[in-house]
Amino acid sequence: MLTADLDLKEGSLLVIGALIYFICLVLAIIFNEWIEDRMDGLKEQGYISFDLTGFMSWFVMLILSAVLAFVYIVFTCIMMYGCREERRVFLMPWMLMTTLEIFAMLVGIIMTLVSLGNYQPVYSAVTGILGFIACGIYIYMLLVVVSYYQYLKDTQDGYYPPTEMSKH
Repeated sequence: MLTADLDLKEGSLLVIGALIYFICLVLAIIFNEWIEDRMDGLKEQGYISFDLTGFMSWFVMLILSAVLAFVYIVFTCIMMYGCREERRVFLMPWMLMTTLEIFAMLVGIIMTLVSLGNYQPVYSAVTGILGFIACGIYIYMLLVVVSYYQYLKDTQDGYYPPTEMSKH
């Protein structure tokens, strides 16, 4: 049975994970020049077959990722508030952002597998496995929130009586 109480530890883990991701992106922005030099060296050695500057610069991708990570942190806080107050509308931004994140992860995994598959098969396989595990975790988190959203919808529409756990 679903409960309306959001455990502080679980909610804090979401925010802490997003903050760590955001901090890593900021560090990557700070060390942008070193990363670009390293990427150029790997391309010259034949370890990677794609050119990030052909699509958009590495720096722009980092800035975009940092902005999206910050938005994800905000949406996670909004979702936690919605869970605490039992307001399903506050869960929607997080569900949309997580769905987009899952699709972006899948595209990134496929790009990695295609571009590194011939040059670094072990690295490609490990990246693919870890990426699919991460996608599975994101899908599970999304399904939990969607399930709670549906529970709130049914409860607020009068299909289920509120439980003792959902009363504050």
